[in-house]
Amino acid sequence: MSALLFAPLLAWPVLGGGGLAPLRASLTQLWQDAAWGARPLGLDVVGPADPFSALLALIGSLSPAEPSRAIVVLWILALPLAVLGGWFAATRVTESSLLRITA
Repeated sequence: MSALLFAPLLAWPVLGGGGLAPLRASLTQLWQDAAWGARPLGLDVVGPADPFSALLALIGSLSPAEPSRAIVVLWILALPLAVLGGWFAATRVTESSLLRITA
């Protein structure tokens, strides 16, 4: 049921809006954001990056030509990967396939 409700989200404009802002255009800029440097906190603020910036740089490195594309692909694969993880977790609890599907 949730896979059917997830289908309209596969349109690119829906995935690009809201809190899913585009990443930097190049890997160099992406990794510079993940290191030490100027921060948008105030005037002349220099400091370390948020650890999530390193995670975004790592995921963005999977698609060097377009780093934002890797985030969109991960967003699309999130539901199937969660279902697969739930299935494998249910295999540790029960042998019944009906209970695995229900879980």
